[in-house]
Amino acid sequence: MTLNETWVIAATAAYLLFLLGLLFVAGKFRWAKRLSQHPLTHTLALGVFASAWSLYGSSQLALEYGYGAFAYYLGTGTLFLFAPLALAPLAELCRRYQLQSLADLLVFRYHSNGAGQLATIFLALALMPLLAAQLQSLSISYELITHGQHFNEDTLHRNDLVTLGFAIFVLTISLIAANKQHYSRLPLILAFDTIVKVFAFNAIGLLAIFSVFGGLEELDTWLLEHPDNVALLYSPLRETSSHTLLLVFIASSLITPNLFHSAVIQQPKGNIKRILPWAFPSLLLLLALPIFPILWAGFERGVLTAPEYFAIGLPASMERPVWTLMMFIAGASASATALITILISLSTMVVNHCLLPLTGIRRGSGLSRQLKRLQQFAIVSLTVLILGLYSLWKGQHSLTEMALLSFIAGAQFVPGLIAISYWPSGNRQGFLAGLSAGAAIWLFGLALPTLFNIKSINLGYGPHLQLGLEHWDTVALLSLTINSIIFAWVSLRSQATAEEIYSAELCAENELSQPMRSSLDVFSVPDVEKRLGQALGSGPSREAIRKALLQLKIDENERRPYALRRLRDQLEANLSGILGVNMAQEIISKHIPLRKHKSSSTDVTLMEERLAQNQNELLGLPAELNKLRLYHRQTLQELPMAVCSIGQDLEFVLWNKAMDALTRLPGKQINGSHLDELPPPWGPVIRNFYHSGNDHWANQEVQIGDTPHWISLHKAKVQTPMEGRSQGTVILLEDVTETHRLEQELMHNERLASVGRLAAGVAHEIGNPVTGIACLAQNLRYETEPEDTQDTVDQILSQTDRITRIVQSLVNFSHTGQADQSQLQNIYIHECVEEAIHLLKLHTEKPELQFVNTVPQDVQIQGDSQRLIQVFINLLSNARDASPEDGIVHIDAEHYTQQLILRVTDQGPGISGAIMDRILEPFFTTKDPGEGTGLGLAMVFSIMEEHSGSVEIRNLGPESAPSGAQFILKFPLKP
Repeated sequence: MTLNETWVIAATAAYLLFLLGLLFVAGKFRWAKRLSQHPLTHTLALGVFASAWSLYGSSQLALEYGYGAFAYYLGTGTLFLFAPLALAPLAELCRRYQLQSLADLLVFRYHSNGAGQLATIFLALALMPLLAAQLQSLSISYELITHGQHFNEDTLHRNDLVTLGFAIFVLTISLIAANKQHYSRLPLILAFDTIVKVFAFNAIGLLAIFSVFGGLEELDTWLLEHPDNVALLYSPLRETSSHTLLLVFIASSLITPNLFHSAVIQQPKGNIKRILPWAFPSLLLLLALPIFPILWAGFERGVLTAPEYFAIGLPASMERPVWTLMMFIAGASASATALITILISLSTMVVNHCLLPLTGIRRGSGLSRQLKRLQQFAIVSLTVLILGLYSLWKGQHSLTEMALLSFIAGAQFVPGLIAISYWPSGNRQGFLAGLSAGAAIWLFGLALPTLFNIKSINLGYGPHLQLGLEHWDTVALLSLTINSIIFAWVSLRSQATAEEIYSAELCAENELSQPMRSSLDVFSVPDVEKRLGQALGSGPSREAIRKALLQLKIDENERRPYALRRLRDQLEANLSGILGVNMAQEIISKHIPLRKHKSSSTDVTLMEERLAQNQNELLGLPAELNKLRLYHRQTLQELPMAVCSIGQDLEFVLWNKAMDALTRLPGKQINGSHLDELPPPWGPVIRNFYHSGNDHWANQEVQIGDTPHWISLHKAKVQTPMEGRSQGTVILLEDVTETHRLEQELMHNERLASVGRLAAGVAHEIGNPVTGIACLAQNLRYETEPEDTQDTVDQILSQTDRITRIVQSLVNFSHTGQADQSQLQNIYIHECVEEAIHLLKLHTEKPELQFVNTVPQDVQIQGDSQRLIQVFINLLSNARDASPEDGIVHIDAEHYTQQLILRVTDQGPGISGAIMDRILEPFFTTKDPGEGTGLGLAMVFSIMEEHSGSVEIRNLGPESAPSGAQFILKFPLKP
């Protein structure tokens, strides 16, 4: 039976035009767009793996290798069965860094442009036989159904026009679908193609079982009557190990660009772990089930075609025109989708890794036009090469031989692919050396001998070297083994670059990536746009920035270094999807470079963001560690103390809720920003404290709005647990405003109490000069001599000066002073001590005591004189109370370059060791009730902290019998 050529061409053209219409429908209607993105659609789209060779050549494979024919399906099915381990790491890398092809992935992992170029060129050569097989299957199947089952190679010339027309149609669809907007719609077409192929192939299988044999029981009976067909399952015509066949199909499963793109690039994130491990092997099972029934039915019916075309020859021999046309359209559909998807994917690789590096990038609006023309050129060139190879071979080799030739070549990528996720020690030199060796063995052992029909080579000694597809298994094992050995040996013997090591760490299977925090030399989004415009032009640059900002949800006024680094990474990822990793890295590294530091730290902010995005995918120990991280992070966030953390590069990596409340600056705005960008009043305070050599600052005044606040600051270095290297600084801010105000009030009350205690002495001191003034005034009435009058006046003025000094001392002492360090003045410390001694002598109720002040008179410090007088009042008062009557209290000082040490020494019984640690605590006193408040020494300690000084206490003499106590005050001196 033959079919009318016009009807066959019309029906096939109608179907292919329907696919073209489906491409436009997928982008026009909302329901079609949703259907294109559905997980089931993406799963069915993987059926593009089953090209025309799978439909036709599988019968020939079954005849030659028996059960080994299932290796084609088992190999690919096994890979997808372990998709969470084999595919998920690759898919995560491609998704995160916008890698669009196998060559992009290899360039990213091995940080080598040469790796991308070698992979692209070799993969293009490797796929040529498989692509030519698609045209050959169409040509021969068309000849069979239109000119009869008696196949003859001479008849191939009569359908050259049909094959050329089919190639032109495929070329046209490829040029249209190569547009990014249309390419995203391809999954819907591929899913429909899969449904057509599965339905048609299984329909022919059912036709074979029920129409040829009469049912399953009858098929069993036939097999018993024809044991030679059963024997072929276990003892195939070709005595090649099925293990080698299985190895080749497993190794090459992902090498075809169309399957790699569908399974790794376009597959939704959740599909790979939840759906693919069972859905795609089930799909392959449906394609494998009809193989042997069709083969046996062809033998039973005596179909005269080659076994690889039994699927279409069987319904033709049974006079079933509809079934025959259906199978032909399914085969044409399989050929078309395989050619279209491989041409588009391969042309992208050729443009990004071969053509763009040669032509360079055209700035401005011409960039998109340049990329479009380059891809069109690549698609047309590849199509011409496919037509050339098809015309050269024209039926000389079976579909199985041509497919094996491609799959063995594709297997040479396996060592490099395994090393991406599972062997970080593999490097660029090893990959290039191994792939080159494997490619050379394939080229000279299989490709060239097949192309020029060379069976063996006489080496001049020993037996001839056997070459060609007759010995494909030997060449396959040899090439893959040498490839792997050289890859491993060269990698272990050579030194990887720092960039390679970092890329290998990013690609590690159990790694969410450890991004390193580096600084940029751009400080705003407009700066980034300006730099990028130098490479792409202002228009494309602006569009690229706009798209990246939308993806990251970042404001265009953003200035935080962390946000700008994320913008840089997103731009590189987006450009990788357009220009390839090679050109994207070159553009970004040149125009938006990262500053290199001697030591870099992990970008904690970015790492935590990625952990938050992927926490639902963590299992086992990583999940438990993430819970522990969240617990500690939440503890810091909810801590009632204000805490922030600053990295070595002065970027904020932590800003908890208490910091939000204290500073009124949101953590989302501060995290990732630079210390110098922190606005006042907090910027200067935290910045100065960070750069200071002190670990503690007490009572720093900060003006928040119209209200002054007092803050105490503390800091500590954060070190890596393993290396002991500093990773940053943690700063704790303590709002002591209420405490400070209470302390000021208590200090003021203490001063007033002291004034009250001095009141009696003051009255006595003022009373004496007042009595003298009264007497002098009475005598003045009787003075007649001018000299006597003048002398009396001088005495009166002297007595009034004495009164003024006493009153002024009391007034000054009653003032609280100023704690703001910015208003400290240079004062003579000797005068402060003298003033305190003078005030204490006004308290006449206390026993007489001798104060000896030997502090140098010319020594100055920066301080508040009134507050320091309070320090000396408290210390000298305690010393007087502790010393015996007629005792001596010494005040002396030592002057150094950067420090003044002042000592107050009494002759009392010393301080008991039991209370030594508590003596500076507020409200702690050893005096009788009503005699002391317990605030004196606490005030001394507080005022010394305000002056960046310190207080030390020690006993003189032996511990068993101290001969006095000594208070040591240390003041810093500015050079």
